[in-house]
Amino acid sequence: MTKPSIILYYIIILNIDRLSEKRIQIVKYSRDGVFMDKETIKLIGDMLDERLDKKLAPIMAKLDEHSAKLDEHSTKLDEHTQILRALEHLAQVNKVEHDQMSNDIAHMKGDVESVKKGLAGVELITANNWSDLVKIESLIQ
Repeated sequence: MTKPSIILYYIIILNIDRLSEKRIQIVKYSRDGVFMDKETIKLIGDMLDERLDKKLAPIMAKLDEHSAKLDEHSTKLDEHTQILRALEHLAQVNKVEHDQMSNDIAHMKGDVESVKKGLAGVELITANNWSDLVKIESLIQ
């Protein structure tokens, strides 16, 4: 009868904390309870660290580049927000001034109507006076 071969299962957990700090933890399991020694595990971990560093270097460079772009866009967004708020304030001020002008125009219209009515009364009285003057002149002659 042949002895079954030892099958080891390794689970590699890669935890990248904020994409700057890497930690590799190797958890070992086997079907028959045989575990690897610490030196072998450390050697495998070091090899994985090297490979991970090589693979993460371009990714980290791109991440730095995108972070810089994001900072630039955040600054532009803040500037645009300030401009937008200033324009909104200006629009509110203009609306208040427009409303005041509309109110003033309405009062002026009312005053003009009142003057027209008064002028019509003066015209009527003046016409009566002319009529009276014509009567008086006809009596005098």
